[in-house]
Amino acid sequence: MNISHEPGYNYVMQMLPELIESFKEPHKSASRKGFTLVELMVVIMIIGIISGVVLTAMGSGDQTRKVDAGITRLDSLFSLARSAAITRQQTTRVIIHFDPADEEKFLRYATIVYR
Repeated sequence: MNISHEPGYNYVMQMLPELIESFKEPHKSASRKGFTLVELMVVIMIIGIISGVVLTAMGSGDQTRKVDAGITRLDSLFSLARSAAITRQQTTRVIIHFDPADEEKFLRYATIVYR
């Protein structure tokens, strides 16, 4: 079978040198250097958002974390007192040490009392 008699063979043979030359030329987009203003603005905006989130997370002081930890501890203490009251079918009380003179235990000591 002779390929030269196939339809389109002559057209392909004519276009082949142009196709080979197009692969040798560097692409116009590859020769572009630098950034556009839009690309720079997008990068600056992303950096601003990320730095804002990081600074906000780091900015919440030590006192805020202590208060959050105290709230979490009290919440779990009240949940424990409630479940103990239901389990024992008794009244329970949560007693929190409130003596400003005793700074070591002031609002740090709590217990559950059963009746």
